[in-house]
Amino acid sequence: MTDSPITALFNTNGYEIPVLAGVAIGATESGFIGVGVDSSGVARFLSVSAGGVLNVAMSGVATETTLSGLSGKFGSLGQKDMAGSAPVVIASDQSAVPVSCASLPLTSGEATGNTLSALNGKVGTGVKVSASSTSVVLASDALYLPVRVYEPATFTALIAGVSITANASLASIVNTGSKVIRIQEVYVSNVVFSPQVGVVGAFMIRRITGHSSGSAVSLIETMDSADALDSGITVRTGATVSGQSSSVLKRALFNTSSWDKVLTTTSLNHSMEIYFPLFTKTEGGKAIVLRANEGMTLNFESSGSSGTYDIHVIFTQE
Repeated sequence: MTDSPITALFNTNGYEIPVLAGVAIGATESGFIGVGVDSSGVARFLSVSAGGVLNVAMSGVATETTLSGLSGKFGSLGQKDMAGSAPVVIASDQSAVPVSCASLPLTSGEATGNTLSALNGKVGTGVKVSASSTSVVLASDALYLPVRVYEPATFTALIAGVSITANASLASIVNTGSKVIRIQEVYVSNVVFSPQVGVVGAFMIRRITGHSSGSAVSLIETMDSADALDSGITVRTGATVSGQSSSVLKRALFNTSSWDKVLTTTSLNHSMEIYFPLFTKTEGGKAIVLRANEGMTLNFESSGSSGTYDIHVIFTQE
């Protein structure tokens, strides 16, 4: 046996045959068997493929199939879908990773910036109109809440010493502004100290659309000094009215045939001789509403022309 720990050649009879390195073995030679010795000194036959390639069996070495699968996951550059990618896990001690994106992707049901902005407009500070507010409901066990009754700007217009003129406008008010006027009360007061006998007629309140000429009324006062009368609201006496309605809002018949002197104890028997409420808004009823380009006139509709009166109009502005 040769001293080589690696290989030796034997013929079919089991005799060792010397072979020089690099010398071809004849094609007619037979019975040559390659033998190797493993690390434990045990003889092992060597296997050669038909092409002359030594076959080597290795435990745990990756196969071509395994390498091909890995190549499909790591071979080419660029993004892959999940099925063609290798799973990874971030280390438990991974530091913060900065993230930048043009817009935040939201799943269904999550709030957007527009939604939050609209909500902020409803629950912000200050008083809001109904359309910009969030509806709420008071708890069933809530305490009583103090309520302040809404008080619109209120004004009084006094047309003093108006002499009756047959079939004429004694007082008129027109709204050409953007506010809404509500006539709450209209009073007529007799201010004559001499007998007024035989005056027959009717005080009539009608709608109009405009007035001109006559005299502008300056005795207009506010109930609250913080309120200001809109410049589009004008009050006149003896005006020429336009757009007068044929319908009547309020009528009060007037007859002095049985009167004696005015402003005496006896005259208290006739309310018209002192202070007569020609119109008063009733509980649950509406005032006389004057919107933009609407007005009201108080006429004395008769052929009579005797008597002097104060006319007092109370109205609100909203």
